[in-house]
Amino acid sequence: MSAHDWKARGISFLAGLTLLACSFVTRILIPQANDSSPSKKDLIALSGVDGNIYTVDPLGNNQIAITQDANLQPDEGEMGRIYQYPTWAPDSTRLAFLGFSGSMETQSTASLYTAQPDGQSLVQAFQSDDYLPFYLYWSPDSNFVSFLSNSLGGQSLALHLAPALGGESQVLLTGQPFYWSWSSQAREMVIHTGGAAVFNESARLAIVRLNGEVQVDELNLRPTQFQAPAWSPSSSQFVLAAESPEGNQALLLVNANGTVERELTQIDGTVAFDWSPDGQQLAYISSLGGTESSIFQDLSILDMRSNLQRSVAQDRILAFFWSPDGKQIAYLSITAEQPGGAFLIAQRDTDFRMALKIIDLQSGSNRTVATFIPTRDFLGVLPFFDQYQRSGTFWSPDGQAIVFAGLDQEGQAGIYVVNVSGNEPPRKIADGELAFWSWQ
Repeated sequence: MSAHDWKARGISFLAGLTLLACSFVTRILIPQANDSSPSKKDLIALSGVDGNIYTVDPLGNNQIAITQDANLQPDEGEMGRIYQYPTWAPDSTRLAFLGFSGSMETQSTASLYTAQPDGQSLVQAFQSDDYLPFYLYWSPDSNFVSFLSNSLGGQSLALHLAPALGGESQVLLTGQPFYWSWSSQAREMVIHTGGAAVFNESARLAIVRLNGEVQVDELNLRPTQFQAPAWSPSSSQFVLAAESPEGNQALLLVNANGTVERELTQIDGTVAFDWSPDGQQLAYISSLGGTESSIFQDLSILDMRSNLQRSVAQDRILAFFWSPDGKQIAYLSITAEQPGGAFLIAQRDTDFRMALKIIDLQSGSNRTVATFIPTRDFLGVLPFFDQYQRSGTFWSPDGQAIVFAGLDQEGQAGIYVVNVSGNEPPRKIADGELAFWSWQ
């Protein structure tokens, strides 16, 4: 992710107000219907149209305001305030989110908060007038929140680590762009900064170890065209895209010592990937024609035990997300030719339609469950979906439904839940700009 990206998406207070004021009209293209009853555990966290953070159940009941003091249209002399980007802890007992406050006359102040899903035990885990956070990623043990911010001077990004219940935060590393993945033990992470080595000789890959002190072990590998590395959920291995010892552009399996164990597959162009929840399979997509486009063509599955791979979808794909049980994959595709890729599309004021499709990996079926025009905040996630799939989920914990954000026929932003069976149309459950489902 880059500093330009967060400014374009309106994460800072002033930019946030500007985007809310001129947000383009989007519409849901399918009718509403009732959904099945929710479980007692799963909740959805959302950014409201009023600038506050809420939780709600999958039927749209029991909505709770985590914050209540947002002010998107401050009068002269008043303090404006907005809250954004709710992010669930892996154990789903707490929620992290960002707050920005300021006025036209004063510098914006940024804060990171955590709270219980009912709004209780609210903690300000970080505050700064100099750093503006824009992406949150909990540690797997739910004790810390790692996050990116612009650094002083705005020349690079800073990776921070803050205790979830408050305490002293620290800057771990800087770089731009910056992507990372936690190990399942929460004691190390693999980082990728600087993009592809062919375009930037300062591009780097490294393991950051957090055992009381911060230790950075550089990897002697040249990164190729990819964004976020992926640490296995079930082992001490991770996958990244780099030049192999033979000089190929490839997905490589690397162990926690930094040793390349094997080349998984060769890649031509940009690639994005993620492990199945059990760590036995790897899904990946590659860009059209081997270019740097953010529209991908081929979604493939690689079996990590046999190293056999198969293509499961040929489409104009923007993003994909594993189901919690690893039996299905949801992906978003564009429904018509859109030149320039998602990065440019996200900046356009246009009716940009996408389809939400579900692949059943056992039967091979591919069905469309919704066709819609996304909200700006939802669309802003997609160019960085490989990083966001490490930190959040749109899937329900039982794998039966997905949450997404779009606007209705009147142009009002809403949060919608759709059953992945395809037998029921999406149902609006709340007003909102962006939402994530709890992990549990």
